[in-house]
Amino acid sequence: IERLNSCIELKMCYVKEFRHVSQRLEAKTGGRQFTSVATRELHIFGKFELFCKRVLKLIEIFDTIEQFKYLDEYNIDGMGQLIARFNDYVEELKKKSSHDPLDQSNPTFDKAFNEFNKNIVELESSLQVFINSSFENITSTSNALALLRKFTLILNRQTLRSDLESKYMVIFHNYGLDLENVQKMYDRQKHNPPMVRNTAPVAGCLTWGRQLLRRIEAPMTKFKENRNIMGSQKESKKIIRTYNKIARGLIEYETAYLTAWKQSVNEVKSCLNATLLVRNEGKLYINFDIAISQLVKEARTIMRMGIDIPVPAKMVLMQDQKFKVFQEQLSHAVSEYDAVLGRILPITRPLMAKNLEQLDSIIRPGEVSLTWTSMNIDGYIARVHAGLKKLDVVVSQVNSIVEHRIHSNLKFISSALLVNLPDGESFSLEQFVSLQEKHITQQSALMDIKNCEVEAAADDVISTILSGGGQSADECAGEVAALKSHFSLLMFKAILTTTTRSLNLIQKRVGTRGNRTDFMQVDKPFFDVNVELCPPEAVLHPSLEEVQKAINLSATAVLKCSKFITQWRGVDGTETFFEKITKNKEIVKVVLLLTGGIHGLKKQVLDYLGSFKKHEHLWMLDKQEEYKMFLAQRPTLAMFEQELKRYTAIEDDIDAIQPTHTIGPLALGTGRLKKALRLEAIEWKAQYAKNLHQQASTDLTAIQSQMSEDKKSLEQQIDQSDTLEDLRMMMYTLREIRERESEVDLLFDPVQEMYDMLKSNNVRIPKDEEEQVGELWHHWRNLRALAERRNDEISKLQHGFKARLTREVDSFRVVVVKFREEFDHTGPMCDGVSPAEAMERLKKFQRLFEDHKRSWITFQAGEELFGMPVNEYPELVQTEKQLSLLEKLYTLYVKVIQNIKGYSEILWVELKQGGGAGFASLVEEVNRFQVQAQRLPKALKSWDAFKELKKCIDDFLGLEDMISNLAHPAMRERHWRTIMNVSQTTWRLDEDMFKLGNILEAKLLNHEDDIQDVTMSAQKESDIERKYKEIEKGWKDTELSFGEFKHRGLLVLKGEETNQIKEALEESQLQIGSMLASRFVAPFRTEVSGWMTKLSSVSEKLTLWQEVQSAWVWLEAVFAGGDIMKQLPTEAKRFAQIDKTWVKIMTKAVEQKNVIGFCYDNELLDLLPNLKDQLDQCQKQLQTYLETKRRAFPRFYFVSETVLLDILSQASDPTAIQGNIQSIFDGVSSVTFEKYKPAKGEAGQGMLKIIELHSPEGETLPLLEPVPCTGNVETWLLALVEQMCVTVKENAKQASGEVEKLQGYLRLFEQCLKSYVAQLSLLIVQMLWTQDVQDFLSGSKSEQKPLREAADRRINELKDMLIDMTRTELSKKDRINIETLITIHVHQQDVWRNPPGKGDTPLRKLRDPTQFDWLKQARFYFYPEKEEVIIKIADADTIYCNEYLGVKERLVITPLTDRCYITLSQALAMKLGGAPAGPAGTGKTETTKDLARTYGKLCIVTNCSDQLDYKAMGKIIKGLSQANAWGCFDEFNRIDLPVLSVVAQQIQSV
Repeated sequence: IERLNSCIELKMCYVKEFRHVSQRLEAKTGGRQFTSVATRELHIFGKFELFCKRVLKLIEIFDTIEQFKYLDEYNIDGMGQLIARFNDYVEELKKKSSHDPLDQSNPTFDKAFNEFNKNIVELESSLQVFINSSFENITSTSNALALLRKFTLILNRQTLRSDLESKYMVIFHNYGLDLENVQKMYDRQKHNPPMVRNTAPVAGCLTWGRQLLRRIEAPMTKFKENRNIMGSQKESKKIIRTYNKIARGLIEYETAYLTAWKQSVNEVKSCLNATLLVRNEGKLYINFDIAISQLVKEARTIMRMGIDIPVPAKMVLMQDQKFKVFQEQLSHAVSEYDAVLGRILPITRPLMAKNLEQLDSIIRPGEVSLTWTSMNIDGYIARVHAGLKKLDVVVSQVNSIVEHRIHSNLKFISSALLVNLPDGESFSLEQFVSLQEKHITQQSALMDIKNCEVEAAADDVISTILSGGGQSADECAGEVAALKSHFSLLMFKAILTTTTRSLNLIQKRVGTRGNRTDFMQVDKPFFDVNVELCPPEAVLHPSLEEVQKAINLSATAVLKCSKFITQWRGVDGTETFFEKITKNKEIVKVVLLLTGGIHGLKKQVLDYLGSFKKHEHLWMLDKQEEYKMFLAQRPTLAMFEQELKRYTAIEDDIDAIQPTHTIGPLALGTGRLKKALRLEAIEWKAQYAKNLHQQASTDLTAIQSQMSEDKKSLEQQIDQSDTLEDLRMMMYTLREIRERESEVDLLFDPVQEMYDMLKSNNVRIPKDEEEQVGELWHHWRNLRALAERRNDEISKLQHGFKARLTREVDSFRVVVVKFREEFDHTGPMCDGVSPAEAMERLKKFQRLFEDHKRSWITFQAGEELFGMPVNEYPELVQTEKQLSLLEKLYTLYVKVIQNIKGYSEILWVELKQGGGAGFASLVEEVNRFQVQAQRLPKALKSWDAFKELKKCIDDFLGLEDMISNLAHPAMRERHWRTIMNVSQTTWRLDEDMFKLGNILEAKLLNHEDDIQDVTMSAQKESDIERKYKEIEKGWKDTELSFGEFKHRGLLVLKGEETNQIKEALEESQLQIGSMLASRFVAPFRTEVSGWMTKLSSVSEKLTLWQEVQSAWVWLEAVFAGGDIMKQLPTEAKRFAQIDKTWVKIMTKAVEQKNVIGFCYDNELLDLLPNLKDQLDQCQKQLQTYLETKRRAFPRFYFVSETVLLDILSQASDPTAIQGNIQSIFDGVSSVTFEKYKPAKGEAGQGMLKIIELHSPEGETLPLLEPVPCTGNVETWLLALVEQMCVTVKENAKQASGEVEKLQGYLRLFEQCLKSYVAQLSLLIVQMLWTQDVQDFLSGSKSEQKPLREAADRRINELKDMLIDMTRTELSKKDRINIETLITIHVHQQDVWRNPPGKGDTPLRKLRDPTQFDWLKQARFYFYPEKEEVIIKIADADTIYCNEYLGVKERLVITPLTDRCYITLSQALAMKLGGAPAGPAGTGKTETTKDLARTYGKLCIVTNCSDQLDYKAMGKIIKGLSQANAWGCFDEFNRIDLPVLSVVAQQIQSV
């Protein structure tokens, strides 16, 4: 650029010199030149001029490039795109001017230059927009000035620099707004300014004030340099005044705080005169005032700020390091002191009193005389440490002796066993006693040695303590005796423990342990006994007394062990260890249990023997007598079959009896008993089979007799001389045979089934009976053939009978026509007949019609007999119909006319009682008449009588509203005069003369509008005045109600009372609004309008007040303390300021309680909008915090915010979850906590862990692994959910093993109920049923029959067992559990035998496991390789989800429920949802919940409404997605359509 400018300057020099020479030449020649100067100049410098113009263009291009180069070098945010565009323009210019740009003869450069300039103009416009937007986006004045300075230094082009000057004024105005914000911030925070953590209070306030001052001072310094801004503009002066005011205030603020702090320095320094230590309740504390540390911190910070501090503060600051050293050393000494005292055993403390007194004498100067300004603190601390070390040596020696010589020996004695009970071995009674005595002798000698060692160690403890304190045994004889007695007592407790454990072990092995089978028995029983049938009962051999005697001998030997242990010397008391042991209550209790242990089995043995009483009828009852009673019930074939099956089942039950049954130490053998019972059952079964044969023979004889009678009846002959009745009897017999043809299967099949049943049970049947059964169908076919022949013969005789009937029918038709003609001419429907006469004619023709109807019925029966066409008599049909209609119409007509005439005589005063209540009773009666008239057939409504009846009723009912208005108390005499004028009638208004008839005669319906206007005016005028007075009076006495809030005083409006006030306000506003809208309010419009204004204002303030209160109460519980406050410190500070304002408002409100007086035109309540905004900010931050917790533990999405906050605010106390645990789990209402010691590295001394879950019904689920309640609450709750599922899954795995055992012996099911929770008990029943049916269907053809019978037997036995349980004493949860099992098992039984669904096949009749009738059922399988329970419905396989459900009732399963299960399971298998549809209350929701319980899954039910928005739905859907739960949205169609569209997208995204 510099060279190019030199070219321009050279050209100017040439031109200047040329002109100078030309002027001199022209002067010499006298102005005579061949050409002018301009021409010569153009000729000489023309090309040079063109060259310079090209140079100027190049200079302009290079200036532009240099400008944008500077912009690029400053790295301004957002400038990159503009720089890139400029570089593109430059590259484009280079390409278009590839030739020498200094060649002015090349025109392409000019064209490229013009286009480049055009692009630069557009680019500068964009740059200007960028500069403007940069200033708009900067909120800080300092940043705006810095940016402006940067642009001023960069931009050289005049087009860009011209607009920068105007930015100064814009920034200055923004600076004025910044000053206002600083002023507001100062006013709001000056009493509690924000500080950096751990900053000293005074220094923090000073730092905050200086930061504000720097914030406004730095920009003002720069503004002072601009004279345009600091000119005389009014706005500028205002900003400058504001600046001066704020700066002066900040300086005064700093001065005030600094002065106050300096004044407090001497007072704080006096705290150094306190003693070094202080003792409170026996515990030492360092007596160093925290104010000293605070003073040092303040002084150091203030000095760094360049402020001079007082001399006392400097002195304290200089000694700060010394104070810290002393404080640290004393802290270590106090900690050592506490540690040494903490290690002293409580029992040795009295004996060590002298040692402790010596140490306290060393420490005492620090509590009494030494202060923090004393000079000999170092020596004092050294003496304290020496005293502590001496005491620590004594304590360590004593503790070592107690731990290694006393407690270890006591532990050995406590853990020893005085009995030897090898597992898996059995003994005779003598061998058992001999073995125990030998073992007890050895253990007694060893225990005596340990006893002597403990006594010697106790003596060493005493000598160590006495030597350390410099005292003798005589000086503290009492303490020595007490200590030795203590250790002697510990020895006794150790002997007691081993004795108790040994006796308990005997009791455990040989005591009462309940009823177990061989494969469930842990220990091998000691004795084998036989169960034998000795009528009338079953007995044991040998007896229980012999077993009890052997056990008593072993218990006595254990007790005698303590006789051989030496008694201690120097211990008070004369009792030996043996005497104490034998007097101990626990020992006596265990011995008593042992001595009666076998006798305690007596009830169980008797119960077991009593279990065979269910078969005692086999040998106790008389077979013939029982069968007679059975026959007295008239048994059906099914009953016989049931009896035969019952005895077959008894045989199976007898075979199912376990060969060995264990009770305690006894193994009961049942082989002999089973053989005797089986023989009895076979005899009973044979008797029922014999008697069933007799019944079958009787039924066969009855069928043959019936067919013989029918055959005899058909063989009779009939001719023309016989009566019509004979012919009818013959045809009746033929019809019976035809009808019986459809029922013959029902008659023959039972007989054949009975004989088949007898054959299947191997009963001998006579040969003739077998032939008769085989010929039944042959005899029936012969009977049918005879009936057909007789029918053909009778057809030939019908002609004579038919001719006679035809003649009589023709005569009857003539009579009918005449009767109809008479009815038309003289009947009740003739014109001009009065209602009374019509009624008489009606009765006459009804009697005649009945005579003709009897003949009609007789002839129709004859026509039907001969199969002739049945004649119709339309005249009779029409007459019958008309007579029925006429009777209904005229009866009602007469009643209505008579009643309405009687109403006219009623006095008006009687009708007016109760505001027209008297007339209402009349209207009610006429309404009943109207209903009767409307119910008349449609055909009657065209008759004149009906029209007259309807008009009479309608006219009377039309007066109902008018009479009610006229009976209003607001009606006065003037109103009645107006009504008379309108109707142009008159009557007397006296009470004894004014009747309803006067109004009826006036025909007021013709003037209805005028009458309504009169009555309405009277009522409105009265109502408006009365309501206005009531409102005014009511609000004068209405006061606000306040409630106590957490013992802080009356700080809240009572909700119910305030809502009542709001409702009253709304009601009053509505009432006044309606008054103002009325044309009758003119006399008092001003007063009413004023009250409307007041009430509207009060209602708005009260609504806002309640909103603020609701948010304040909610947040107060959050920020009043707890963990949430620590997580949100900024919001906690903001809420503290809100709380102060709130308390101020409520205090004033309590003083003036009147609603209108306080709420109308009150400046305090004008603060509520600001409080609402501040509370909203707190709530927004709180919602963000809650969302993080929900993401960590998804089940938090399903609880309300109130519950979630309650949980989080008490997260440090895990036991606080008890009240809200049921909102997180479906089947858990509480949990059991247990304390435990944390592992190394964990904080805390005594942590809690969850070991059990409890359902609302009282059921308990012990967890496999305890869940430690450490860390955040959402963390251990998530662990609790996982452990719950693991526990249920493991229990389900164990429960699956019970299925095979139950197939072998179903009586174990009662034990399963006690061993597993209700949820798994139900799972066992379902898996057992599934396994039985699967085995049956999967078996071969030969195996299916026994498998079917076994399944039948187990299904029946399980049902009977469950029913028997309901008759016993059960707890609530057990009863619910058993009822649920019965509900499900009955459905399983129905599906197996007689499914309720239409067209369903019983499972017992299926032959293949792939048939759909089986596949569509809910089938439960356990897969060991997966260790999962799988529920199969059709082809949908679902893993059991292991959610603990507690004791829940289940739905009765119907065919509709089954279809719902199939449909929903298929939808889930295809990753779809389900939408059960149906009327309200049909069980859609309950069916969904029940299917979820079937799958062991958590189901969240949400009641939808139009108030549910997309955010709430999104929260629920997020929770369901993350928690692996089901969502059941009840009344889903109630959600608004816009919300539904969003919800659809949410679900689709999932």
